[in-house]
Amino acid sequence: MADLRLIRAVPITVVLVVAAVGLVFVATGHWRRGAAVLAAAAGVAAAIRLVTPDRAIGPLGVRGRMFDVVFLALLTVLLTVATTVGF
Repeated sequence: MADLRLIRAVPITVVLVVAAVGLVFVATGHWRRGAAVLAAAAGVAAAIRLVTPDRAIGPLGVRGRMFDVVFLALLTVLLTVATTVGF
């Protein structure tokens, strides 16, 4: 039972670690770099959600698989665009 719980925690842990790195960049004043890392976190989440079976996805699976993947992919694109627009 503990092995299944550990396996289910791996995908969300990976995404949260990448997102935390992005938030550290934002907090230190490097908002473009932080947004790019947050976009990478969303892309990693979309990829993990796409390839991981439902029984092992854990809290990363919110809705249906296609909804989650499309939403996270769109979030990735929006954050990537936000990093490339000049202000």
